Amino acid sequence: MEYSFVELREKEVVSILSGKRLGHICDVVFDFSSGRVLGIVVPGEKKLFRKTDDMFIALSYIERIGDDCVLVRVETEEKHDKKTIVEQSGQESYAPYARKLPKI
Repeated sequence: MEYSFVELREKEVVSILSGKRLGHICDVVFDFSSGRVLGIVVPGEKKLFRKTDDMFIALSYIERIGDDCVLVRVETEEKHDKKTIVEQSGQESYAPYARKLPKI
């Protein structure tokens, strides 16, 4: 199935583990050399006087892309460190987002 960035940007991202709405897709990360999509980026939560970091979700964590939303297998509680996520995904080429990976 093919989607344009404009179509993806309109979809809301929802965690199937917690049921929490994570926001709308704000960016797509891909690797030019291999021509592969690495994942999506969801903006961080906005609090009163601060904003959390954007959340990178690797393609392997995306379960389904539906008409209205994107279902991802990401827990919102902090259980693991960011280094573990980089190792699990097997991709370290998206260095700008390595610091902003979701903690699952």
